[in-house]
Order: sequence, then structure tokens, then C-alpha cells
Amino acid sequence: REGKKYRVELWPTKQQYVAQGGSPTSAGVFMFSSRKMPGDNGPITEKTLASDKVMVPFESLGLSADGHVAKNDIDTHVLVHELTHQNFVFNGLPIWCNEGWAEYVGYVPYVGEDLDFTRCYAVILHKAKEQSSHGALDFPFTLEEFLTMDQETMYSYMGQGKDTYTLATMIITFYVHLDGKKGVEALKTYMQALIDGESHEAATKHLIEPHKNSEKLQKDFIKAWKSKKVPVSFKEVDD
Repeated sequence: REGKKYRVELWPTKQQYVAQGGSPTSAGVFMFSSRKMPGDNGPITEKTLASDKVMVPFESLGLSADGHVAKNDIDTHVLVHELTHQNFVFNGLPIWCNEGWAEYVGYVPYVGEDLDFTRCYAVILHKAKEQSSHGALDFPFTLEEFLTMDQETMYSYMGQGKDTYTLATMIITFYVHLDGKKGVEALKTYMQALIDGESHEAATKHLIEPHKNSEKLQKDFIKAWKSKKVPVSFKEVDD
């Protein structure tokens, strides 16, 4: 933001991070102030950024408490993930989209002093293959149900061994990298619809329409990832 800086707090120990409000089970957090939500009398806009901050403990960066690199290199994923949340400035996105974009950008390799977006797809593909081999991409819901899923439900599946975070990343990747020009345009239209105040359910139609219906979208999504040797499965779509 022009003339302003993002507030980032890096804590040497997990105990210090938790004492400042971070969840004991989280690797990092974006703590935000109120936002306007879709349908609240107009477009989503930032309300105030004064108290916003990102908090990450050293261990999530691959650092020891005294600031030394504990692994082969510094791990920027969590920090970039949380900063991506902050860059969106509004929090009215569906949870899959909110986390999907944060994970997508978080997987962009940090080389030297730059983010290497040209290698992003390869890193996500590797992650998806890894999770698929562990059976974490076999989902008991339809793709359309996931696109309108609430936060509590999405997070609960993580506790059941279903990697909904990777799925969210794969959906962003599908529209950006695997679905051609129509995919990019569909995603842009979807995001604009949310910004303009459309409900999550109404905006989702912009993702489905280029594939005619939700059943065809689900089949096309599965086929696209299968071609990359990443098996993923969902509950069948009801007629």
C-alpha cells in the first residue's frame, strides 16, 4: 500500500507466538480488523487496516529460536501465505478461495530476493502428487459443494486426513494453468462478482458456466489433473 508498510511480527518461540494470540495448532496467522462482506450494501472494501498484522513463529520459517537456519534453507511458505491474506485486504472470499490463493502464492519459490512465479506450477504439481499418493485427495463431497463450503467444515476435513488446502490450491491452479484462456477469464469474472457483492452461490455459477454444468466441471477437473498423474476423486454429482 502506497506510503504504508505491512505489520509483521516474527516470534523466536512458539510460546511467545501463542501468548500474542496465535493458535497453538497454527503455523502462522493473519489477524485482521473488520471487513465488509458480500451483499453488505455494495462492493467489498477495506474498512480499516490500522490493526492488521501477520504473526509467524521462527520455527515456521525453519529457524531456531536464536535465529539460525535449522534446516537446509529458510522456508517462506507460511510467511508468504499469511501476507497474501493481508494483500487481499477484504475477508469476504469463500474459504476455499481465500486459502487457495494464499497457498498458491505461498508455493511460489523464493530465489535470492525475488518470488519465482515461473516455477510455481511445478511446485504445486509436486505437492499434489505427494498428497494424492497418501490418499488425501479422495473427497466425500462434490466439487461444487466444496466451492461453497463454510470454513468450519473445510477445516474439519483436514482433521479427517482430507487435504482441503491442497484441493483449494489445485482449483486455483486448474483455472490459471490447466483450463486455458476460458479458465483464467472464468476465475477473473468470479473474483469480480465477489468484489461486486454477489453471494458465494451466485458467484460460483461463473466458475461452472464455461463447463456447462457442475457435473461436467467436476469431470473436467478430474481429467485435467489425471493427465498430470494426480488422481483426485469426489462424490458423484446428483442428477
